[in-house]
Amino acid sequence: MTTTSKPPVYNDHATAAEHARAVPGKWVLLGNYQSETGADATARQIRRGAKSAYLPAGAFQASIRHDTGISIWVRFVGDPAAPAVPLCDRRPIGLVASQRVELSENPQRFRTSLSRTLTAIDRGEDLATAGWTAVDPVHTAAEIEALAGLRRLHAPRKDSK
Repeated sequence: MTTTSKPPVYNDHATAAEHARAVPGKWVLLGNYQSETGADATARQIRRGAKSAYLPAGAFQASIRHDTGISIWVRFVGDPAAPAVPLCDRRPIGLVASQRVELSENPQRFRTSLSRTLTAIDRGEDLATAGWTAVDPVHTAAEIEALAGLRRLHAPRKDSK
């Protein structure tokens, strides 16, 4: 006996969220699902804002219906004046790090280490094998700040399906 697997379901969350925002309080069809489990998991993600199209968390409601199979309907109940997607923090790394720099036991060494770390990364150097030592807490903090800043600036948006 052969079993056939169902093809994966792909729904356009960005379009559904955009339609729902255009008609606040009205239910909009997101799409059909193959299983109650998959629909339930997706509905929870929508309510929590776990999919970026449905941010901020709590701005959307999701309902599973069984009229013609298993479908998810969404509606926007949030503040219409709120931005659809939170703005990315594009401030320069040094600006974001400035408070931590000033609180450091040696702000000048922190700034120098931050700058050297960013330069090393730009050159493709491996920080783990760089010529400095990790026993210096100011330098270690500067490396962490540099890496966190780069991650913040270059992180891809997370929105599956």
